[in-house]
Parts: sequence; C-alpha cells; structure tokens
Amino acid sequence: MDSEKTMIQAVVDGPVSLRAFFESLPQGVVITDADHRIVFCNRRQLERDGLGEAEVLGRSIFDLHPGDGWPSALSAPADGSFGEPAPRTWTGRGRSGRPIAVSITRIPLPGVGAIYVIDDRPRADSAGEEKRRQAPKEATGGRAFNKLIGRSPGFLKAVGFGESAASSPSPVLLAGETGTGKEMFARGIHERSPRANRNFVAINCAAIPQELLEGLLFGTTRGAYTGATEKPGLFEEANFGTLFLDELDSMPLKLQPKLLRVLQDRRIRRVGSARELELDIKIISAISGSPEEVLRSGRLRADLFYRLGVMIIKLPPLRERPEDLPLLVEHFAGKYNTLLGRRVRAFSPEVMEAFQAYTWPGNVRELEHIIEAIFNIADREEVITPKMLPDHFSLSSKITLGGQTAGSRDENRDFPPADPDDRGDRPGLVTLKDREREMISRALLMTGGNVAQAAKMLDISRQLLVYKMKKHQLTREHFKK
Repeated sequence: MDSEKTMIQAVVDGPVSLRAFFESLPQGVVITDADHRIVFCNRRQLERDGLGEAEVLGRSIFDLHPGDGWPSALSAPADGSFGEPAPRTWTGRGRSGRPIAVSITRIPLPGVGAIYVIDDRPRADSAGEEKRRQAPKEATGGRAFNKLIGRSPGFLKAVGFGESAASSPSPVLLAGETGTGKEMFARGIHERSPRANRNFVAINCAAIPQELLEGLLFGTTRGAYTGATEKPGLFEEANFGTLFLDELDSMPLKLQPKLLRVLQDRRIRRVGSARELELDIKIISAISGSPEEVLRSGRLRADLFYRLGVMIIKLPPLRERPEDLPLLVEHFAGKYNTLLGRRVRAFSPEVMEAFQAYTWPGNVRELEHIIEAIFNIADREEVITPKMLPDHFSLSSKITLGGQTAGSRDENRDFPPADPDDRGDRPGLVTLKDREREMISRALLMTGGNVAQAAKMLDISRQLLVYKMKKHQLTREHFKK
C-alpha cells in the first residue's frame, strides 16, 4: 500500500511534477490507488462535486459517486485486468440532483491504481444514438456553462449569447446586478472558447487601490518607483488566454485611457519600461447595472465602453427568474446537505412562498448564503420551515414587501419625496427604482438613520448602500430619531 502511494505521489509531485499540468486542465482529474481510494483530485473536479480537498482524499471513489454513478461503469474487472483507455459517455444526475452528461476516460496504472479524466463535453463518437437521445435536455447553461442553473427565457437568452461570444475573439461586456454570477459566466465563456487550455485571470477593479492598479494590470520594472520590482502584470499572465475585468465601472477615470490604448494597440508596456509586448488576449469585462446607467453616470468613458462592449450580455436578476428559484434552491440544498452533513429533503410551501415574494437584492449569491445559514442551524430537520429563516432575511422581506414593521415605528412619517421627473409620462406607476428607494427608506427609518445597521438589514455592503442613497438623494439626517 505504501509503495502504491509512493509511486502515485511520484507521478503528481515527483521531479517532473504533473500537479500543475493536472490543475491547468479544463477537465476534471481524479487519481485512485489500487483500492479505489482517491489520492489526488484537481480543482476542476472538486468544483464540479462541490467538495473540498480534505473531504475527498482517502475516500473511495464509489463513496462519492454511489449507485449508478460513473465509476461503476468504468471499474476494473473482477480478475484485476485493465482494458485499453477509451472515453465512455455517462448520463445521469450529479450530487445536486441535476442532469449531467460527461465523457470519462479511465487510464489504468497497472498494480498501482487509475487516472480518471472527466470532461463536460461528451464525445459523440463514443456514445450511441440511444444515449444521445436520452442525454439531458433541461438547459443548465450549455456544456461549458454547466454550473449555471436555469431555464427561464432571459437566462437562456444570456447563455445563448455566451455560447456565441465564446467562439469569437471580440471583447464581451457582462451587465448585471451584484450576485448574478458574472464571474462564473465569464469563466463559462472562457472554458467554452478555443482558449480554454490557457489562463483565465480575473481582477475586481473596485478592490484594488488606484495607486496599485496600474502596476498590477500592466506590470512593473525594477526601479520604476521606490520599491518597484520586476514583475509581470495581469495582462501578461493572461496572454493567449482570457482577462476578466470585474466592476469595470469602478476603475479610476485616470487609468481608463491607458487601458483603451492597450486595447487599441494590442501591446503592453510595463510601468517604467520601454519594451513592448504583443498581446493576444480575450477581454471580458463586467459592470454592475445597466450600460445606459453606467454611461449616464460618467463612471466609464464612452470610448472605452464602446471598445469593450462589442458584445453586450445582460444577466437577469433573480427576481426576473421566478421559474429558476426552485432549481437553485434544490441545487444549494444538495450542496449544503453534503458539506454540512444534513439530511434536508424539502422546503415547506410557506418558505418557498416567502422566497418567491422576496426581491433578492443580492440575487443568487444572497440565496446561497441564506440557504447556507439555514442549513447551519438545521440539525436533524428534514423540512425547512419559516421559523428557521434568518432574522435579517425576515426583516428584509418585510421591508421589501412593504410590511408593517417600519410602519409601526412611525406610521404617519413621510419619506423624502422622489424626483417626479424620473417618472416622465408615467404618472402613478410604481417603478423598480421607486421600490428600491422605498426599501432603503424603510430600512433607514427602522434603524434611526444608522447606515451600517441598515446595510446589514438589507444584506448589502455599507459602501453599496451609501452609493444607492446618493443615487436616490437620501440622507441619514432625515431618518434620525
């Protein structure tokens, strides 16, 4: 047994290490010993199974995929012999219960174990017509978008555009609210593209201080400024692959012309260097909100927007995807049943009704966090009931739905008047903007103008709430007791 582990370890981490190679593959890779125990699993397969490395190593592969799971179709014959490696297409259901179809190649390591390579894109020539006919027809985002769950028209439209964008070298701009899955969508485009075997590099332009962002993007040379070292930038790291610029509209205006020049010239120059490097790179960027609002606000230069927005894909918020909510709840329930060792089998009709009524300002990310919170307090419960909903969700639900919690504090108090010009020629219409403004106003009223507490109640960051207050011309002084 020890000799088997030593031999496998030599394959993964020996003098000619294959670990980095296995981790760079778009396919999942699992290596087992002669007793079918997992000794290596790359990040791609861990993500597919929704598990951490500590939960996988040392376990039998049949524990992770029991019953009619894919290993049973590829396990070694009873006499211990091994056949020639050949891809096999397996269709069934993943750990979350969603239909999946994968192509699996089992590479034997005689006397030692086996290597499994799991591909999201089944080989048509290895599957019979009957298997192709029975392959899952429910749209889950396409082959390279298998982690994205949904069947609503808006979602499927976005996925269709994403599939088209993947085969094109043109830049892509993703527009959507926070929590709609923009980075995961960008990864899906990359994995579906001809650059799938190259680097996918992501940066959040709002998370990096202005003085550091230029060096991080373009790289630095030694002596360019005090403390500068010879270091490649993210453009260099992503060369021949994909660079994802998240929250592009938060990039400092001073830096945007330099980014535009790089995109036009397709060349990069490190800070402090005279040498230029040619680029062959796919750019995917993302903005929070609609393109029209971002341009109107002046946060993004128009020339940069039109350069990066060759293909614009709008990701719908969760409140516009009501038919997708049960699918997402089922997916996250399966994930946290596994991660937290729970045995929840259903959500009560009252909980699902509350979920459907809620406007989900944090979108899919908020839904996952709420389900994780519920499963953390669920001990042996098999059905989730309203009393198990987190307090902040209950409060936010009442605020969003215009409940009596805020009204009971000061029933006759008016909120600051909205700008009537915003409604144009639509008198009496309650717009989404009006609804958001009312929700923020009620939260501030309930907290006496405490911005931090109101942000926590609304389950958004303080910075985002301050931004939205400015947008709606709300000040905390109006709500102080």
